[in-house]
Amino acid sequence: MNKYYLAYANHDNKWVKYNITEKQYCKEIVTIIADGNNYIKASVENNNDYSGRPEEAKKLGCTHYIAIHTNAFEEEKKCTGCVCYYHPKSSESKKLAEKIVKTLDNLCDIKSNRSKSVLDGFSESNYPVVGLGEIREPYELGLIPVLVEINFHSYTPTAKYMYNNKERIAGAIKCCLKTEEKSFNETILEMLNKIYDCVK
Repeated sequence: MNKYYLAYANHDNKWVKYNITEKQYCKEIVTIIADGNNYIKASVENNNDYSGRPEEAKKLGCTHYIAIHTNAFEEEKKCTGCVCYYHPKSSESKKLAEKIVKTLDNLCDIKSNRSKSVLDGFSESNYPVVGLGEIREPYELGLIPVLVEINFHSYTPTAKYMYNNKERIAGAIKCCLKTEEKSFNETILEMLNKIYDCVK
């Protein structure tokens, strides 16, 4: 059984439109997803080397480390779409990142203008040598990491979309995580049930 550690952004970056910060918003998203059992909300702040939360995740027996962020660029520049970072040595990390990007971009009615949405957390990050802390540190402890940038809080239309759709966004992320847990047989059974519902 997979167990997910949910780490909300530590950054107090202010949103372009609403009186809210990246940290406050992401904490709300994580709170909606968390259930205290297989979806665990971070209870410690990240330290300078980003080791604190991954260590907590490891102690709690988590298998995955999911970092939840919102993105930013120049204020009001039209930047749209979800971006996810993965660890280049983990195929599971990349697969989950791809699933989350596809799901969140399909959920949003504002089309993504990202040329690439699923990024290597080392070579395609701002820290190509050491990598992103929330990708590097969890992986070194044996966890499967993904860093999610839900959408851009620096552009009013996407900020408004995120603010007004917290439950839907959180539900979509949790759905991506839940499908990771299903066995092949369970997936086939679901498909057969859907076919049966259509023809009965």
